[in-house]
Amino acid sequence: MRSNSRAWPGRFHEVPWREITTRFDAMAADHAELRPLADIAGSVLACGGERQLAGLTSMHDLVVAARPLPEHPPVPVVVVRSRRPVTSAPAACSSSTGRSPATTTGSSGPAPRRCRCSGGS
Repeated sequence: MRSNSRAWPGRFHEVPWREITTRFDAMAADHAELRPLADIAGSVLACGGERQLAGLTSMHDLVVAARPLPEHPPVPVVVVRSRRPVTSAPAACSSSTGRSPATTTGSSGPAPRRCRCSGGS
């Protein structure tokens, strides 16, 4: 099987949109560069998009897939990243990504980094 460069390679561990929105809203309060991700997550809830879209987060990234999710990987996704790197870790985390600026990409980029304090999400 050929690998899809715009696909999530493992199991898609879906997170409820309300949780995603709350997380990005809290982080955007201290890091304006994350406001667009909070706005995207909030808009999914506002328009009832949680019925059509599944989401998860990977440190400071928002990963979105269409429903229904496939039973087995790869899962076609869109990864939304902040436009600028987050300059310091969120209040609840002691790590920082050190990522270069990016926008929307496929998931074939650098492997997601895990938060050292909570095991990552």
